[in-house]
Amino acid sequence: MQTIDKKLYDFCCKHAFHIVMLLLLAVSVMIRWTLAPNTFLSGDYNTFYKPWIEQYRTDGIVSCLRQGIGDYYVPFNLLYALFSLLPVEPWVPLSIFFCAMEYISVYYIYKLLRLIGAKIGMDQSENYGKFALFVAIATLYLPHVILNSSLWKQCDSIYTMFTFASLYYLLKEKHTLAFVLLSVGFCFKLQMIFVLPFFIITYVCFHKFTFFQFFQIPAWYIAFGVPAIACGRRWQDVYKTYLGQMGQEDAMTINTPGFYLLGLNDYYGLYRAAILTTIAIFVIIAYYSFMQKDKLDLKRVFQLTGLCIWTCYMFLPAMHERYDYTAIIFVFVYVLMFRRKYLWVPISMMICSICTYSNALIYGSPIPLWICAIAYFAAYIGYCYDYFKGLR
Repeated sequence: MQTIDKKLYDFCCKHAFHIVMLLLLAVSVMIRWTLAPNTFLSGDYNTFYKPWIEQYRTDGIVSCLRQGIGDYYVPFNLLYALFSLLPVEPWVPLSIFFCAMEYISVYYIYKLLRLIGAKIGMDQSENYGKFALFVAIATLYLPHVILNSSLWKQCDSIYTMFTFASLYYLLKEKHTLAFVLLSVGFCFKLQMIFVLPFFIITYVCFHKFTFFQFFQIPAWYIAFGVPAIACGRRWQDVYKTYLGQMGQEDAMTINTPGFYLLGLNDYYGLYRAAILTTIAIFVIIAYYSFMQKDKLDLKRVFQLTGLCIWTCYMFLPAMHERYDYTAIIFVFVYVLMFRRKYLWVPISMMICSICTYSNALIYGSPIPLWICAIAYFAAYIGYCYDYFKGLR
């Protein structure tokens, strides 16, 4: 017994890091397993997702695709149709699928960090690879990531996974595959356009792929609409789905600590100016990045991706509290991996995110949103400063 105990102890000592990583993965699964059945906290699930899936079960898949159940585009409707065939409560497949996307994101985050390390000469150290794995797994413990899929039954993990996957293959210079993933992610969720400015800036700075790759996005969008049209829905209604989504809100911010919460709340008077302001900001980012493109290594490219996504969330109108889901992960990964002196930036983002999620899910945050907006904007300025200073 002593010999077995010693061998077991020696094995644990030798593989301590990997054992700890497996334990962290296991605990992250258990956290989601305990939260997922709590459906009463998610108003969206009880008001929308569950009734939609139940309607698929009642009316049939073809009928529901013809009616256009819900306000998502066709790929999501196909998911609901598939989930309706399972003899379980709707929250089960929703939680499993959305949470699975989080773990696929972890895989691509790790692959991205290893790719960046190899390109900038840091991957030669064994500690770099271990820390990259730790950082990727740590994203599973970010508060908004835990709450989004398992408790809220929201789908932001889907387009986030496609964002990381498309970025990975873009940096691997597998451009066609990168744009396929970008396009499919866009067909699942409109918020995938947050990463589109980064792809445009990358094209301008490096010109390593043809501009015609961007036409994959409308091509895939049209293709994904065919199943609903084949079931009898009018093609105009199918392809206007995202236009309908953009017209649903009439507020500059919806439970978010965005820039416009600081006194610029007149939606009908300001939303056009807000969109144009966002474009102007991207023109500045693109110009500066182009002029300093020789200093744009893969580490800065990763930082730029997060900056583009965050800029969309910060300055576009009608943003919800969940739409900075991807930005927080990007900023957290970049800062923890490469710029730990700026750790206050993702921490500020996460605190603000906890407040907004509390307002939406639980009993409300004691911190007023305008205070969160000040901290959030300060964090954004800090992140921008680090990016521009790094290229200077």
